[in-house]
Amino acid sequence: MQSTKEIPRDAWDNFFARFSNDHETQFVAVEVMGEDIGAQVEGRTLLLTGVSRADDNGESLALMFDSVNGEHLTHMVNKPTHVWVQRAPDSTDESLEIESADGTRTLVRFAPNEPASGT
Repeated sequence: MQSTKEIPRDAWDNFFARFSNDHETQFVAVEVMGEDIGAQVEGRTLLLTGVSRADDNGESLALMFDSVNGEHLTHMVNKPTHVWVQRAPDSTDESLEIESADGTRTLVRFAPNEPASGT
């Protein structure tokens, strides 16, 4: 059974450091959902390069990605209020969800595990 865990704000820095390290260069899909915009797909095959605070006071988060053609993408989440991680029954991370003060949610979902190329 999947489980969803909210990450307390005072643990965000450590969580994002571990999360970024554990998932660097994994393929993800990024969706943004909000009352004003509905559900928008930001990308389907992006490589995660990191998640971190974009400023010292935590008023924004930067989610950084590379596209398959080498372009860099940074998605900003302003005024984050909640961070959740969804885990599979084997405790592997399946998705990251970040909610902003205005209710907008950014969802980062991992692609299903694929065999490494060249093996």
